[in-house]
Amino acid sequence: LQYDFFDQLHQVISGEFSNHHPVYHTMWIDLSYRVAGMFANRLEMTAFLLALFQIAVYAKAVAYVVVTLYEIGAPRKVLIVLLAVYLFYPYHFFFGSYLNKDSLFTYAALIFVTALFRTARQLGNGRANCVFLFLGGLGLALLRSNGWVALALVQVGVFLSKINEKRRLLVSIGIILAVSALMKGSL
Repeated sequence: LQYDFFDQLHQVISGEFSNHHPVYHTMWIDLSYRVAGMFANRLEMTAFLLALFQIAVYAKAVAYVVVTLYEIGAPRKVLIVLLAVYLFYPYHFFFGSYLNKDSLFTYAALIFVTALFRTARQLGNGRANCVFLFLGGLGLALLRSNGWVALALVQVGVFLSKINEKRRLLVSIGIILAVSALMKGSL
C-alpha cells in the first residue's frame, strides 16, 4: 500500500472528497470500504477487495490481448511465452495488487487499445468489442486527468486515418467523450 491509497481512504472515511485524485477511483474505494464494513477487519478487507478487482481486470486485459494475438495468427510459441511471462514474472504480481489509479488506468488503456485494434480489423464479436472499447475508454477518461485529452487525440487520429470501421470508431469514441464529460460534470 502506498500514500495515494491512504490519502484516498482518508477522503472516504472523512466524507470529504477532493479532486487531487480521480473522484471516480476514490468512489470505487468508497464502495469497497462500504462492502468491507460487513467484515471484521474493514481496512484490510477494503485493500483485499480492491486488489481482487484489479487482479481480475488485469487478467481480463491480458486474456483479451492473448486472444487477439491468437485471432490474428500469432505463432503458438509466442502465445505460450507471453502467458508464461504473465504467470511467472514477479512484476505482474506486484502490478496486479498495486492499489492506485495508475494500475486501473493502465488496464483500461490496454483494453481500450485492444478493442480499438479489434474493431478496426473487424476481429471477433463487434458488440463485445464496442463494450470493451466503451469500458476501456471510460477508464481512460475517468481515472486520469489527462485521459480525456488522450481520447480526444485518438479521435483525431482515427478521423485522419484510413482504417476499417472508421465511422463506428468515431461514433464510439465520441460517445465515450460525451458520457465521461457528463459524468465528470455531474460531480
